Amino acid sequence: MWKKWTAVLIVFLVAGCAAQRMPFPEREYADLDPRGDKTVKGTLFLVDQFEERQVGDGSEVTLEPLTSYSEQWYEVCYLRGKTIQKPDPRYSEYVMRTEADEKGNFSFRNVGVGEYLLTGPVYWTAVTCSATKVDTKVMICKKINVDENDSVVEVPLTREYESPMVICDLYNQGDWEKQDGL
Repeated sequence: MWKKWTAVLIVFLVAGCAAQRMPFPEREYADLDPRGDKTVKGTLFLVDQFEERQVGDGSEVTLEPLTSYSEQWYEVCYLRGKTIQKPDPRYSEYVMRTEADEKGNFSFRNVGVGEYLLTGPVYWTAVTCSATKVDTKVMICKKINVDENDSVVEVPLTREYESPMVICDLYNQGDWEKQDGL
């Protein structure tokens, strides 16, 4: 019996940790026409703490209309790093998905005019100063605009990377040793 109540408590606590998602704004989505004759393409990448380019090869890239619903995810999850409840199943009808190639390149065709969130993760194995390998994931999201006059919108899907680890610059350490005659 206590196992059952413990399981219920754990589910409640986990669900309680996620921010409440606003109700799905049916009217706002009913007015959207995300399909059109435009193309959005680009490269998913970032430059790590050692100034090496890490690309989102094989990562899923999404393009979704910028609405109050997607804006809530952007504010809560992306900017503040908090979790939010899963979206309403109707939301997936408005999200375009593609996979980045081995160089991080992606493309969306038949995109309509409007504002969008373009999102994708970059995964790689980072090496710390103590030579420890750490699996790393950085989510990248940009607000973009597809204008009536655009036929192709090219977007570098990247951001400045701030490592959560203490970084030592191995090259500068070597320079320091040379300067002190070691």
